[in-house]
Amino acid sequence: MRNRALTMAVVGGLTLCGFNAHADDKKAAADNPWKHCGVGTVIEMESTMSMEKPSKMETKSTQKWTVVKKDDKEVTVKLEMTSGGAAMPASEIKIPLESKAPE
Repeated sequence: MRNRALTMAVVGGLTLCGFNAHADDKKAAADNPWKHCGVGTVIEMESTMSMEKPSKMETKSTQKWTVVKKDDKEVTVKLEMTSGGAAMPASEIKIPLESKAPE
């Protein structure tokens, strides 16, 4: 589930930060979407998980990703999450902006 949330955040970042890569532009497609976001950019997501078995339940969760620092080499993102109404401790994640793509 965490991987799915991260994927949604990156997709949200692609749209929110104005990143638009075409399939025929390999360099842009391999570019890190966080590279196009500035300090103060916020990506918010809300999800609902519904279960019927073994017992019926519904859980809502939220994620808020905020770019708090950025330089030429990395971006620092603050992640705030809630699940079932309970807030989890915020964390900061450093994401390198450049990486070597497999050849």
